Amino acid sequence: MAASLHRSSHRAAQRSAIRLRWLPVAALFAIALLLRLSWLRSHSAVIEGEGCEYVRIARNLVQGHGYRGLMEGPELVYPPLLPLLIAALSFPAGGFEAAARVVALIGGMALVAAIFVLTRHLYGRRVALIAAALAAAHPLFISLSTAVYSEALYLPLLLWGTYQALRAAESARPARAVLCGALLALAYLTRPDGILVGCLAVGAILVAAPFGHVPFRRALFAGTLVLGSFVILAAPYVGYLSEHAGRFLLEGKSGMNLTIGERIDAGMSHLEATDGLGRHLEEDGPWLSPNHFVAGSRPQPWSAVASDWIDNARRNKGQLFRSLMVSPAFGSFLMVALATLGLFRRPWGRWRWVREGTLLAIVFGYVAILLGQHYVPFRFLLPLLPFIVVWTAKGISEAAQWTGASLRRAVGSRATRWRLHEATVGVLLTVASLLVAVRGGTDEIQATSPQEERLDGELKSAGLWIAQFQAHSRSVMSDSNLGPYYARCLRFVFPYTDEHTALAYVRWKSPDFLVLAHDTAFPYERKWVECGIPDTSAVLVYCGGRGLDDEVAVYEWRKRGRR
Repeated sequence: MAASLHRSSHRAAQRSAIRLRWLPVAALFAIALLLRLSWLRSHSAVIEGEGCEYVRIARNLVQGHGYRGLMEGPELVYPPLLPLLIAALSFPAGGFEAAARVVALIGGMALVAAIFVLTRHLYGRRVALIAAALAAAHPLFISLSTAVYSEALYLPLLLWGTYQALRAAESARPARAVLCGALLALAYLTRPDGILVGCLAVGAILVAAPFGHVPFRRALFAGTLVLGSFVILAAPYVGYLSEHAGRFLLEGKSGMNLTIGERIDAGMSHLEATDGLGRHLEEDGPWLSPNHFVAGSRPQPWSAVASDWIDNARRNKGQLFRSLMVSPAFGSFLMVALATLGLFRRPWGRWRWVREGTLLAIVFGYVAILLGQHYVPFRFLLPLLPFIVVWTAKGISEAAQWTGASLRRAVGSRATRWRLHEATVGVLLTVASLLVAVRGGTDEIQATSPQEERLDGELKSAGLWIAQFQAHSRSVMSDSNLGPYYARCLRFVFPYTDEHTALAYVRWKSPDFLVLAHDTAFPYERKWVECGIPDTSAVLVYCGGRGLDDEVAVYEWRKRGRR
């Protein structure tokens, strides 16, 4: 009887210890969820521009219209996983936009979990708690968790896939390898960059074999499993792209980016390179009709690709350095210094060479991709941030341990006191890193300025007006996705050109409506808002806004004989 009571009390003590051990983790996840729900409540009135594309694709899939987005033709630019998840959750969530927000929120929480698990595997539980705290409260991660962008889903898949790649490299277990390939294939189906990480995962497994006790033949089999599971999941989308493009195609944006880069190198501005017209109204700018451009383009020789990358890298290196090293949103010099400390304060053993080498290869691979882009929006840098957070957490831990050990040797303080000093330094550095990030703001993710919010709200109102009162309209020309999306219409893009040519283009495309904003990069659009469109086919039917910053006008195009 006494032995039974002893075992029972021992099990109860174990359960209590486990609960206490996981209490900080649960608290961090609760804080992360509350912060994201609070942000979602105040920043979800208007969907993001790219989100319009994903939600429209999801709606068309559910309604049986095929894999099509806002632009003309079958969708060849935006990958399918995010719209598929939105479509799957649209019924239980009560709508497509609500489903998109739910997917982003789940992705944001999964990212916090992935950062915690990856950091614990690399450096232990204490560093993992610091990394989870940084991920839970980082303003960019909070904003991304409520925004309908591919990164909201891509980042957790990237981190979980990287974690499984490290575990597969260390053990070469078939289940780990298959899971790694599947996760990275899902990442590719969210953003094409997943191909890079899939290749690096196979390389990490093969390179790790000599460092451990895994026979090379077994490591080769594990790498084959990674590749095989990746190919099986990715093949349907590759087949879809290749069928519509008439050639083998892994993704649609690279050819567009190469063409835009060549046009910029020829002396064009970015707007002209993306949205410019030819002499006879040819849609030379790839973003005027991206799906048609991808379907009609031909592969470029590798020499042209290499030359374009070099030209773009020369142009982007300064901006990329400033964004990563100086930008407060990325932690500025504080997080860079802490991440460097975390990486290099202690010597690397053989397994740390494999782990850190894999992470560094992913980071430098992304830097190479970014250098080769014709244009690098801040949002494209987000895949680098989780790795910086992981290394920053390690740096905070190293700085705290150094402080505690130095105090103990200098003044001989008791263990409880120097451990308290360690914890204090860790908390202060974590808070300081977050405060620097907060100062950087979230403007790069979502429109947070009152002016941007008002303009987005007016564009939404204009689109809803078209949908309500002109239910049979088919197309809207606008320089924003919001008007055509809320009008439930196809979108035509205003071209970068002079007023006369732009009007000729409008006559050729013959949209049902034109949604004009005064706050635009096109001078002729501002003139049309102020003075009207100089064509009798254009009839003003809607005005919105309280000032120049958010003024919106809607014209109906009543010309007969539509295209």
